[in-house]
Amino acid sequence: MRCLICNNDSLRAYVNAGLDKGLSNVGISAGVFAIGGKLDTDVIARHKKAHWTRPVSPDAPRPTKRDLALTLRDKVAEGVDQGTLDVFDPEVQPVLKTGLQAEALLDKRAARSDGQKAAIQIAVLLAGGPGGLYAPPELTDGSEEDDVIEGHAVEVE
Repeated sequence: MRCLICNNDSLRAYVNAGLDKGLSNVGISAGVFAIGGKLDTDVIARHKKAHWTRPVSPDAPRPTKRDLALTLRDKVAEGVDQGTLDVFDPEVQPVLKTGLQAEALLDKRAARSDGQKAAIQIAVLLAGGPGGLYAPPELTDGSEEDDVIEGHAVEVE
């Protein structure tokens, strides 16, 4: 079953054109009202979510796989090391501030990653993983033949 907007070809063309231009749901609804119709913004929102696809411009910038924080930190550090950025120059202060913010972001990422690794290691240890608290003792000495555990069986009541 198609939505209310999709059932009317001219309304669908009007709404999709407005969405393509970046108009808000309220703006499109007001435009429909101005020509004598009535269209609720919730109906536009549902149509937008289910039936409309955002047009992609061929000139739009493509997403990069590079980490901007790493790039920024490295470029600022390189400029300071080479002497092309004077740390005491007031015009350079915003660049240095941005570089330090990038470094702080990278430090937070590393701390979060270290915390996650520690939590996983504790979970493995508690679950009896290699070297864990409940890990059974090794029953072989590494040779091909299994060691024999000798002893006497005692029945316990």
